Amino acid sequence: MRTSYSFFAVLPLVCIQSLLGQEPTPTPGSGDATVIERGPHHAVYQSVLADGTTNSFTLLETGIHRWSKTDGGWIPAVAAIETVNGAIVARQTQHQVVFGESANSKDGTIDLLMVNGARFRVRPIGIAYTEFKNGQPGKSVFIEQLQDSKAELTGSAQVTYFGALGSADLCYDVTLAGLEQNVVFRERLPAPNDLQMDADLVRVECWSEVLESPAPSVKTTAVVRSDGTQDGDVQLDFGPMQINAGRVFSAGASTPAHSARVAKQWQNVDGLTCLIESVPYSELTPLMEKLPARLANRSVDQTRLFEFWAKHSGTLRARPASLSQLWSAQSSPAKGSRVAAAPDGRSAPAVWLDWSLLSSAANVTLKGDTTYYVNGTVNLSSSGNGSTLIEGGVVVKFTNNPTAKIVSDRLLRVRN
Repeated sequence: MRTSYSFFAVLPLVCIQSLLGQEPTPTPGSGDATVIERGPHHAVYQSVLADGTTNSFTLLETGIHRWSKTDGGWIPAVAAIETVNGAIVARQTQHQVVFGESANSKDGTIDLLMVNGARFRVRPIGIAYTEFKNGQPGKSVFIEQLQDSKAELTGSAQVTYFGALGSADLCYDVTLAGLEQNVVFRERLPAPNDLQMDADLVRVECWSEVLESPAPSVKTTAVVRSDGTQDGDVQLDFGPMQINAGRVFSAGASTPAHSARVAKQWQNVDGLTCLIESVPYSELTPLMEKLPARLANRSVDQTRLFEFWAKHSGTLRARPASLSQLWSAQSSPAKGSRVAAAPDGRSAPAVWLDWSLLSSAANVTLKGDTTYYVNGTVNLSSSGNGSTLIEGGVVVKFTNNPTAKIVSDRLLRVRN
C-alpha cells in the first residue's frame, strides 16, 4: 500500500525568482548560489561565503528535473506543450503526453507515458445524470456526449477541446508534477425534473473510458455530502503516479470562488474500464449561479421518456442511456461553441471539474542536518515496507503565507 503526503506553498513571483533563478541567494550577502546536485524531485544549492565557509539548502518540487540520455544526468524539466511533426505533445517533463488531434481520437484524447514506461490512455464519454438511493444506482442518462472537437493550444502548457462535451469544454494542463483534466461547464445544467428525475437523488457524473493503464492499487474512502449522505470514493495508485482527491470549483472574474469534493469510481461497466467522477446536483448548481442559462433548443418527448424509464430503471450499474432518440421532432441538437477566454482559460465565468494524475517521490528521508525549501507542489509517498522518514532537527521552510497538507492512513516515521 502506498500512502501519500502532499505539501503545498503559494509564493509570490519575487520569491519564486529568488529560489529558482539562475543565481539564487539563500540569504542576503551570502554570495552566489549554484546547483551542486540534482535529482528527480530536488536540487541542492550551495553558496560560498566571503570567509570560505559554505551555505546550502535543498529545493523540493515534484518533477523539477527529467533524465536526459544526451546529458547523462538530470536536467531542468519544463511544463510546456509544443507541436512536433503535426502532433501536439508535452515531452520536457518526467511524464510525456500526446494529445489527440480530436477529442474523440480512437487512440485516446490523451496518451500519457509514465516514467516507468507504463501508458495511461483516456477518452471521455459524456456527462450523465444518475439517481442514487441508499447507495444504489437507478435512472441514468447522458445529458451530453463526446463530440468531434479539434485540439487547440490555449496556453504554454494547456490544450483545450472546445465544445467537446456539448455545452462543456475539455481542458488539459501539463505541470511538472503531472497532468490535470478539467471539464469546463459554460452553461447551467438542465433541471433533472425535466427528465423525470429527482434532483435530490441525482449525481452529475463525468464518464471517461480508460483505454490503457497499469492495474491500479485502489483505496476506498467516502465523501460526506452536505445532506449527511456518503458517496464512495477511490484513490488510485498506478505506481509512479496517482489520482487522489478531485474538486469542482467556480472560476471567472465575476464568480465567487467556492468548491465541492468530487467522488471517483473505477469500475468495469459493460466491458469498459471507466473512471467516473461525481458530485451531487444539489451541490453543483450553486456554483453555476453566474453561468448563462442553457439554450432551449431541444426538448424531450415526455411520453416517450416515461416509457423509456419504465424499461431502463434497474439497480445494476450500467452505461447511462442516451437521450438522442427521445428528443422531440422539432428539437435541434445542441452544438458546442467556443467561449472567448484569456490564455489561462479561466477569464470567462465557468465551473471546472477536475482530476489530476500526479507523480510522487517514494520513501523519502528529510534529513535532520538539512534545510529544505518547498516551492510549488511536493508529493511524498510511502510504498511497500518503506515510509517517509522525518529526522529530528529537520527544517522545512515555506515563505509568505504557506499552507501544508498531509494525506495519510498511517503515521509518518520520525527519527530523533
